[in-house]
Amino acid sequence: MGVTDIETTGEFDKIISQNNKVIVFFWATWDGPCRSIGPVFEKYSDEDEFEDNIKFIKADIDILKDVAERLGIRALPTFISFKDGQKVNEIDVNQILDLLVVLVFGSLPGGAHNHGAARLDPGAVAAYVTKNIANNTRQQVNPDINYTTMAVKIRSATLADVPQIYAINAHYIRNTSLTFLQNPPPKAVFAAKLDEISNVRGLPYLVAVESRTSNTTDHGTSAQDLKPINHDQHGSSTENPQEEVVLGYSYLSPFRGHMLSYAPTVELSLFIHPDHQSRSLGTQLLAAVVAKAQDSNTRHCAREVTERPCGDGEDVELHDVLAGDDGEGVKIRNILAVMAIDPDGKDGGEALMAWYKKRGFIQRGRMEHIGFKKGRWLDTVYLQYTLLDQ
Repeated sequence: MGVTDIETTGEFDKIISQNNKVIVFFWATWDGPCRSIGPVFEKYSDEDEFEDNIKFIKADIDILKDVAERLGIRALPTFISFKDGQKVNEIDVNQILDLLVVLVFGSLPGGAHNHGAARLDPGAVAAYVTKNIANNTRQQVNPDINYTTMAVKIRSATLADVPQIYAINAHYIRNTSLTFLQNPPPKAVFAAKLDEISNVRGLPYLVAVESRTSNTTDHGTSAQDLKPINHDQHGSSTENPQEEVVLGYSYLSPFRGHMLSYAPTVELSLFIHPDHQSRSLGTQLLAAVVAKAQDSNTRHCAREVTERPCGDGEDVELHDVLAGDDGEGVKIRNILAVMAIDPDGKDGGEALMAWYKKRGFIQRGRMEHIGFKKGRWLDTVYLQYTLLDQ
């Protein structure tokens, strides 16, 4: 379909009113970042998933001053999406793909016109992301970075990934208040958690990786120290000289896992390497882990430990009672994101919560001054995502 340059206010209003889905690129000829992002915007307009679903238009703010003023454009570049003539979302340059995915694959909860809570269809998003990654079209669109296309893929984590997962998590433990941990646990704890989540509980534990041939990672840690290893389709290491670098990871874990009645509810963890933010990796990992939770083959194999008689005497033995009618686990219904709100963080600590809300999570509760880290009290917020009906 390509991108249409808009010349008049009347043309702008007509396109917005006559097209179901529109994305507008507000730009200026004198703005360097606008010129840099232009080719990326053009590229997305030609992709199969978007070209027949979205009308792509460009609006020069020096020509359409009244439109820019009406919509409150204050920075460049700015992208705004419209659905059925109504503004849906406004984002910055690094989130353009997030906006397109929501606009194409999203649906509004309950059919209500609540444009601030667009929902992603996990299967559709996962299918798009898989195709996009397979075609090696993912790009970092920050114009201040000299970037090249990387082959990013999302797969199940293996024990070989643990050192890099540890390094990412240790950064957030030591330098932020996003986690209430104050000291990184031993790597063996990460390995045990991976085994518990993947092999015992049957829940997804995913990593986003890309292949590199260099000897060091972007954050200056020796690749030998992190030991990135290629994996075949079964997760076994190979002798390929290319190294797989973990860019981020996400998993679902039990919520109050010692009680079977909570089995349909799990808790989300998601961390992106600090050197690889603003690449939509969080959106990709979230979509992938939600799609795994939605998959008909995924069952949470929750369990309670109890006692039962052993022999004819009074001896007893420990016994696992498994969730599900046949002990084969239960389907996941709810995903919780439990996060700390750091008052010294971006937007008063609310930025991450806003990110989740844009992706369909709903705030269900807030506990004030529940934790203390780095010399300040922190709130905790509970957000809930309810999976679409099967």
